[in-house]
Amino acid sequence: MLTYSLRGEDGLSDEFYLAAARFTDTVLRRWQKSLLPAAQDLKQYMGMTGAEKMRSINEYAFDLLTLGVLWQTYMSQAKAIVPWRGRLLRRLVRARMESERLKPAADRIRARFGADWLAAGDPFPAPAGLPTLKDMDRLLLWLAASGEFVQEAERLSLCRQYLERQPLHTVRSLLQTALTEADWFKSQAAEALGSYTPGVDAYRQQKSSGDQRREDALLRDRHQVEYHLNLFGAELMNRAYRSDYSGTAAKAVLLPVCLKARSGADCAANRAGDPHRCLQCSKECRVSQAVSLGEQEGFEVIMISHESDAFSRSLIDRLIRENTGIVGVACALNLVSGGLRAKAMGIPAQCVILDYCGCGQHWDDGGGFPTDLNLSKLKKIVNQEI
Repeated sequence: MLTYSLRGEDGLSDEFYLAAARFTDTVLRRWQKSLLPAAQDLKQYMGMTGAEKMRSINEYAFDLLTLGVLWQTYMSQAKAIVPWRGRLLRRLVRARMESERLKPAADRIRARFGADWLAAGDPFPAPAGLPTLKDMDRLLLWLAASGEFVQEAERLSLCRQYLERQPLHTVRSLLQTALTEADWFKSQAAEALGSYTPGVDAYRQQKSSGDQRREDALLRDRHQVEYHLNLFGAELMNRAYRSDYSGTAAKAVLLPVCLKARSGADCAANRAGDPHRCLQCSKECRVSQAVSLGEQEGFEVIMISHESDAFSRSLIDRLIRENTGIVGVACALNLVSGGLRAKAMGIPAQCVILDYCGCGQHWDDGGGFPTDLNLSKLKKIVNQEI
């Protein structure tokens, strides 16, 4: 069962990208009067304090929208988690990110306890009183403890620093604005992008009962509005990061191994003892086709078996040293976090969305099936043919 598919009746995803661009334009027009005034204040704070290198105003507006969406989706669970449990889970998340040696043990503990500790409370609770900074602190702890929102939690922590220095009426006004925008976004995104996420609710109902002891239980239980936030965020971030990406000397495309047409011993890369180097054993394989396209267009293809490969210190150092911009290809729920992480590490990035997800590691309990992407869109993004 597919949670999402970008393909229309013609079997292509071209119309999705047009729909995503139109919806992004609609959101940006609304933001002129809704989120941009608050985002401008947030941006000025970053400039005055030097908390970070200033970003575009639309990026700060997206932070506020993210705050509203995640607040509405997870605040009930955030209020219910026991603080020491949240802090322990947060330490485990940090350990697995910083050490491959500790990752298996950290994941076993998170699988054993994480789902129960994080899942208390109901999603989308009815609003109860005015939003407060204490509530935001609880949400930030929960997001960091979950392991799914590490980058988002870091972004929102900067918002928290800004709010701490504001009068109470400003705090309440900004938080309420974020929640109001989240309401609007949820309904409008469902109308504009809902046809591309038809299987999310059914997938969640089917999988939830058997996921209590999975390390990726929360990933598999993500809500439709979160898919829409990522699909919109991908378009927004491509626009925001385009200038930096265009200024790089070289280009590389990061492809997930779930695109391979063959697996195990049937894949020549695996037989050669190097599963990250495509030997083009099949003309039908999307990875092989992307490699051929790279040879024609002058970009490198790097195979990624896990997120840790994409952000390994050795790869990041090489990309920075060679002034290389990347195009990350990923499934819908990894787009925003991956883009934020690349930005934080100083890598100019763009992204292309997998047409659908199907890896056996997370999405298909039957062992997985090859995913796909729009090669025409990939070529346009790499070469900035916008």
